[in-house]
Amino acid sequence: RKNMVIRDTTVYTDAVGTVYGPYNEGAYFKIYKLAGVKSIADSANVRHILIGTIDPQKQTPTRPKAQAKKTADSLLTLIKEKKVSFDTLVKTISEDRGSVDKGGSYGWMNETTQFVEPFKNAGLEGTKGNISVVETQFGYHIIEVLDVSATRHTNYRLDQIFKPIVPSEETTKRIFDEAKQF
Repeated sequence: RKNMVIRDTTVYTDAVGTVYGPYNEGAYFKIYKLAGVKSIADSANVRHILIGTIDPQKQTPTRPKAQAKKTADSLLTLIKEKKVSFDTLVKTISEDRGSVDKGGSYGWMNETTQFVEPFKNAGLEGTKGNISVVETQFGYHIIEVLDVSATRHTNYRLDQIFKPIVPSEETTKRIFDEAKQF
């Protein structure tokens, strides 16, 4: 999905689902599909509580995904019902040691910030005050959007299919036979 060249600038006005191509790009035939269009904040400030599913040092499982999801969903309910504070859970439950001392926050982020996509998307696509559970490869995050920038932009998601251009068996055999006769 990266480094795609689309010669058709109607992508900015076409409906989701529109297909472009096939295009001949170097040694490939490529087809693109406009898979999504959404308005996102230029930047967002979030905090989170991590219910991990892997040990980051050893890369070994720490708990089943189903158990982590159930825990995260239960904690989300408690937060939304104001039975426990987000700050308390960050300090006592969160398994992201890098953000606990900062209240679960790494500060402001944007599309180029080095966070995993689901984590970034929860902030950039969210609205101030939104709290949700998001799965990443690290486990389940309870993410609260503290603030978003006033400025927004449109994000276009393009899916791509590409196929190398290679001679068929018939062509290869024909060329080989011609070479033998030469």
